Amino acid sequence: MSSYTESPVRSVANAVDSNPESPEGVELVEDLGITASCLSRVITYTRTRVMPELEIAWGGEVIKRLTRAHRAVNESRQSFDEAMRLHSKLVAQLEELESIRAQEKRAAEAQKEMLEAQLATEKAARAAEKEAMRSELDDALTEKTAIEVELYETKARAEEEVGIRRLCGSVLSQWLLRGGAPDPLPKREEDEEMPDEDGDEEDEKKKKKDNLNQDLNNHARSIAIARAERELLVVSVF
Repeated sequence: MSSYTESPVRSVANAVDSNPESPEGVELVEDLGITASCLSRVITYTRTRVMPELEIAWGGEVIKRLTRAHRAVNESRQSFDEAMRLHSKLVAQLEELESIRAQEKRAAEAQKEMLEAQLATEKAARAAEKEAMRSELDDALTEKTAIEVELYETKARAEEEVGIRRLCGSVLSQWLLRGGAPDPLPKREEDEEMPDEDGDEEDEKKKKKDNLNQDLNNHARSIAIARAERELLVVSVF
């Protein structure tokens, strides 16, 4: 009885039954060629080597174990196929993601280069604008200095003209207060003894004084007009 239990079929059945999905069981099944197509040979072997009373029991048990092993192999193969399909799908997705990432990286680098070029252009333009503004400021300062010098000279001339005008006005007012006649000179004894000249000479002197008065008035008026024009010029400049 124990000799039959040590038969190759029993060993294969035990190996398959203990772990149907193990590589050893699958390899033994494939090596011995025990599939559904060779089931008749197994039954024949069992009939010739096994006792008649165990023929049906051993045949049914072998069929059940072979069926379970075949089912386990099919399930393992299906699981492996599904895993391979999933793996292929994941690899394709990974490659697609890497391609998208590479495109985004190239686009980001191109945009970075464009922004750097734009920044350099703006920086150069800003530097040129700054230099132009500095040049304009220097020109404005130079012009301001020239205007200040001219204004100082104009102010000095105006003060001088005002002084002259005041002096002329003072002289004119004194002359008018004295009745339009100069201060009488002390008469000498020769003059007292000499007879008076004609009235024509006095008239001529009076005309000369009137002309002098008119000239002084015209000069004062021209000074006032010139001063007003300079003040207007200074106001328009500032």
